[in-house]
Amino acid sequence: MALAFCGSGTFAQQSQDREAFESSQRGRFRSIDDVSLPASFKLAPGERLERFRCLVLSGVVQRIYTPYEWDMKIDNSSSAVGARTEVKANFAVDVAAFTNDGLGYFNDFMTVAWVKEEGPPRITVELSIETDDGLIKKLKFDNKQLVLRPTNRPWHPF
Repeated sequence: MALAFCGSGTFAQQSQDREAFESSQRGRFRSIDDVSLPASFKLAPGERLERFRCLVLSGVVQRIYTPYEWDMKIDNSSSAVGARTEVKANFAVDVAAFTNDGLGYFNDFMTVAWVKEEGPPRITVELSIETDDGLIKKLKFDNKQLVLRPTNRPWHPF
């Protein structure tokens, strides 16, 4: 008997059973993409990114990394799986806010699986940026501005 990993849990299951499960789950999705901010995005001098919010419609977040010293909440509470997923993240410690040196985090920072039965894939990433004088500005990126490319990461069943 082999061990199979599912999410954060481990369960004992025959290999062929695990493969059948993964195949049936994989069949629910039209594609699985890694998401990045545009490479051209930079903060102006004196700006720092203090929080971000991602709203995914017609898909589910399969993978996202939590930056060090940040708090993150993933909400999949929609009554229809895949209808809506929301990610909210903000720094927990002041020095953890991103400057231009930390923006590499947003290169393939999230993997989204697009549900076949739902509408067209839509994603929005909203950034909250604080300036030296304490003003907060918001920037939004959508499907047309974000970089979405098929993932080359191993597929993980939900």
